[in-house]
Amino acid sequence: MKKPKIPGNETERLAELNSYEILDTDLEQSFDDITKIAAFICESPISLVSLIDKDRQWFKSRHGLDVSETPRDLAYCAHAIHTPEDILEVPDAFKDERFHDNPLATGDPHVRFYAGAPLVSSGGYSLGTLCVIDHEPKKLNEAQREALWALSRQVTALLELRRTNRQLEESKREKIYAEKKFRERIERIGDMVYELNTEGYFIYVNPALVRESGFPEEQLLKMHFSDLVDPVDAQRVSKNYINVLKKEIKSSYLEFRMKSPNGPVWVGQTVEIEFQDKIGVRTFGVARNIQELVETREQLLEREEMYRLLFEHSKDMICLHEPNGNFSFLSSAVKNLLGYEPNELIGI
Repeated sequence: MKKPKIPGNETERLAELNSYEILDTDLEQSFDDITKIAAFICESPISLVSLIDKDRQWFKSRHGLDVSETPRDLAYCAHAIHTPEDILEVPDAFKDERFHDNPLATGDPHVRFYAGAPLVSSGGYSLGTLCVIDHEPKKLNEAQREALWALSRQVTALLELRRTNRQLEESKREKIYAEKKFRERIERIGDMVYELNTEGYFIYVNPALVRESGFPEEQLLKMHFSDLVDPVDAQRVSKNYINVLKKEIKSSYLEFRMKSPNGPVWVGQTVEIEFQDKIGVRTFGVARNIQELVETREQLLEREEMYRLLFEHSKDMICLHEPNGNFSFLSSAVKNLLGYEPNELIGI
């Protein structure tokens, strides 16, 4: 008996095989259907989907055979993976030096005839074979060989589809987990966070928005964003939003008065919009109560205006200067007292 050689790319081949997470999984009808068809077309009592692992060949599907695996050193399929471009056919194992004294030929399951079409992955690695086995010597005709090749490609396609679906499910679970963690974080922050659909209706609101607006969550999720804007600012906010959409501005900031249980409250809002084909498909907003900031700002403006009027109407010269002594402000009285316009002395 001649033991099969180890492929030069064995490490990569095994990594590719393991990436499918197919080894030691349950039998599946889709694979069993293929082995049944292969056995029928090739007029053979046994047909297998064999995958060559490190020390064994394991059968994902087995038609006409009860065992689920055999040692790799005895596997005909371990020889077949060395010729990924061709079917390995052994018309009579007793006349082949590689298999004449192989225990699988001399004993159960009495493999006298073997034909294996390699299962070549999308990465170009031979993972195993779709093979047919008989207890008597024989040879496949050309139509049977072509059919075996076609069915082996179907097995590979099933493996690829299975891996792709698993990866998609994993990606979906990861996305759901990430979104859950993100939502948990924004549930705890003090800023108002929301998401709008393409028509401007709320599809998500966090507890801060519920608290600040005074509307219960179930009611907010039936409302349009404009329903929360105080009528005084409604037109200005609407024009701003139309302009943002028209110019496809992805990020913008706006301050306006929002309805609340105790009357309008100023909020500063940042909006992020995702555009597809010039249409805003998703809108995310983060708003903060800036009522105290606005009131403080208004007080400062009022105080500034008061000082300005005081300075302008005072007969005394009032000035401000930088640490270096240069003037930064001079009241209009400087012209009467010194004969200079205020701006002539700024910076001196």
